[in-house]
Amino acid sequence: MNAHLAARRKQDPKFVLANDGVHANPTGHWLMTQAICDYLRQQGIRTGQGVSLDDQGPKDSHLLEWKCVLDAPMDPAWNADSLALERSHYLLNGNWIHATPLKAPRFDVTEGGQVVGTLTAYELQAPDSLGADLRNLNGLSINQRTGELLKLVQRRQRVLTDAWLNEVGHLRPGMAKGLPVAEAADEAERLYIQIVNLVQPTKLTLKLVPNAEPFPGKKSDWHGFDRYEFLVAGNTASVVVPKKSAPGNPWVWHGEFFGHKPAPDIALLGHGFHIVYLSVPNMLGSPEAVSHWNSLYRELTRRYGFASKPALVGLSRGGLYCYNWAAANPDKVACIYGDAPVCDFKSWPGGKGKGKGSAGDWKLILERFHFADEAEALAWKLNPIDNLAPLAAAKVPLLHVFGDADDVVPWDENTGLIAERYEKLGGKIELIRKPGVGHHPHGLEDSTPIVEFIRKHTAP
Repeated sequence: MNAHLAARRKQDPKFVLANDGVHANPTGHWLMTQAICDYLRQQGIRTGQGVSLDDQGPKDSHLLEWKCVLDAPMDPAWNADSLALERSHYLLNGNWIHATPLKAPRFDVTEGGQVVGTLTAYELQAPDSLGADLRNLNGLSINQRTGELLKLVQRRQRVLTDAWLNEVGHLRPGMAKGLPVAEAADEAERLYIQIVNLVQPTKLTLKLVPNAEPFPGKKSDWHGFDRYEFLVAGNTASVVVPKKSAPGNPWVWHGEFFGHKPAPDIALLGHGFHIVYLSVPNMLGSPEAVSHWNSLYRELTRRYGFASKPALVGLSRGGLYCYNWAAANPDKVACIYGDAPVCDFKSWPGGKGKGKGSAGDWKLILERFHFADEAEALAWKLNPIDNLAPLAAAKVPLLHVFGDADDVVPWDENTGLIAERYEKLGGKIELIRKPGVGHHPHGLEDSTPIVEFIRKHTAP
């Protein structure tokens, strides 16, 4: 309107858009209508007929009947009124939030002493001064400044209105005497600064307090760390908790024989890892065991915020658990450390190669895998040595420690085949040979290579 007024006054110095200095005449109203139509077009709403204002302006008041109409056909739900109402509510009420997850541990939500969910700390950017009804869990409004903002806006409008009405000599009953225009402009600027400061986006960090005891069940001491034992889908899960969790909540998951040769676990606890074991003995990595592992994985990642990819530790028969679960869930595995691991049940407990075998455990294989007979078991093609493609495709790194004199789980029937076949598939495997050592003792005198392998491949 100012631009139009300036252009017209070059031709006619007495031209006005408001005869009384306040209320717009037909030309002024049309300029406002045109601005509204321009805004609607910017929002993707088109005017029905292209009507432009001529240089002389509207000649009669009938132009005030013209409307900015929408092209048809159009969804009835999208009309100028509803869109304007929706956008004004959305913008003026400040209902927008930008949230960025912080690199911080997740925290538990409890109800009646039971963990029912997890929360992650977020940094929120929101105009909390604008009526966005942000509420915390107790229902208390975070936004307390809407009323103050409204008062400031109304005061600024009144200062400018009274000053202008006084300047143009507009008289009406009860009209307050305004400030001189220059003083009013200064006061309006001061109020404007207050308004801007009030509506600036505010960064809020949600500070969530973790539970003192994040896990249910029996609590005990394990090498100076808290150990919790609780049921998950009917099976006992054990979780050893570090003094302080490392970023991302990394964890180590044992297949079997948890607690044997604990040096790597103790070192990893010192680096902020959780140590996990699910007691499903005598299942030997069968589909039922894999199903139970799935249940524990969901529990730990969803409820307790554990990392999405644990490091798996397969010691001896624990190799069947780790490799079979990993093959079914290759995208959920950070790495696998195998310690003289069983990678083919024909070798152990079947004893069909050079190894001693175990008749009782071979019978369990037939039962747990629901094989009709031994021939079906021997023909099965999903032993770890046969099912490496999913892990290679997911680029899961492997580390095997083995004794080359092992007559229980012969290395060349297990680790040797894993290494040969995994490398052919493009996978990476590290081997640590213990010359002249049998199936026992497990582990290494210096567990540093094991610890560093797991830390390297679980880094967030």
